Amino acid sequence: MTELSICIPTCNRAEYLPVMLDSIFKQAVFDGVEVIVSDNNSYDDTARVVKEYQALYKNLFYYKNDINVGFDRNVLNCISRAKGKYCWILGDDDALLPGSIGFVKHHIKSGYDFYTCGLNLYDKKMRFLDYWALTRGVKDGKIVHMASDAELVRYLKAVVSNGGLFGYIGSCIFSRSLALKVKGSQRVSGLNWIHVYLIWSFKNFNAKFKVLKRPLVNLRTQNDTLIRERSLIYRLTAELKGLYIIAEELFRNQPKVKNAFLGAVKRYMAPSSIPPLFALNKNERKDWPEFCGWLCKYPYSKSFKKRLNSRWRINPMYFVRLVVNMPALSFVKRPLKKLKNAVFDV
Repeated sequence: MTELSICIPTCNRAEYLPVMLDSIFKQAVFDGVEVIVSDNNSYDDTARVVKEYQALYKNLFYYKNDINVGFDRNVLNCISRAKGKYCWILGDDDALLPGSIGFVKHHIKSGYDFYTCGLNLYDKKMRFLDYWALTRGVKDGKIVHMASDAELVRYLKAVVSNGGLFGYIGSCIFSRSLALKVKGSQRVSGLNWIHVYLIWSFKNFNAKFKVLKRPLVNLRTQNDTLIRERSLIYRLTAELKGLYIIAEELFRNQPKVKNAFLGAVKRYMAPSSIPPLFALNKNERKDWPEFCGWLCKYPYSKSFKKRLNSRWRINPMYFVRLVVNMPALSFVKRPLKKLKNAVFDV
């Protein structure tokens, strides 16, 4: 019986894919585990790379779409092709930490509907940056009953990043059978957030999930396709739009949960993280009006919304964040982070 399907939707990432595949197969945990690569019609060397690994590992399966069907459809293809009781869908440019597969296999025996895991942030060259906190104040091993609005609201109030909203696809290991029961929505299709819609739809089946705070995935940052092809503001707009529509679709009859969900987005996408208008490049300025339109649907203050279209609006905290996040200051930040983790159990 296949316990776990590790699924990798990919497109033109032959340069990065070996890092992920090596991180999987070096763990040598093959009993009950399959690995699926769903290629979204890549035109690079993806097929050759995967076939080299297939010659070594019999539990690696490769599928290539005849056309590029988009991210959402490719994720759904992974789930439909999988045979495991649980699916773990991973980014093609990321990597698993040693021992993570055995850790997951141990925990899924408890039979919860899905599990969330911790993440480490790495730069584009896979150099460690930081531990990515998904929630604050939620204890390791916490069980959340999705049938309870009160429990969902408490969880959402603890979210400090989009990973806490299950925005990073690799942070969740979920029941394949339950995912197949979720009815799709035409309004959600094509937003590139189908994984968030799937996981939060589990509430309709009285699901329970378990919070595992141990980092299992090294997440490669500075490599976002939307930012590279368009702009940062376009990427943020896609996130605001996708999450808002999902909240409208899933929580229209649960106003408290919806407000907590939108409040979580507002909390991690703080005004201090939004660059001033004058600091934007040409493409970002082009995307700015739509960004502001979606941003104003969230519960930001009226004064902040009013300042959005002021060209010379200066937000000092944005520049403070830039300085604080400079890699050169990592020797200061890391010991402080360890101290904070020890105090707040995050």
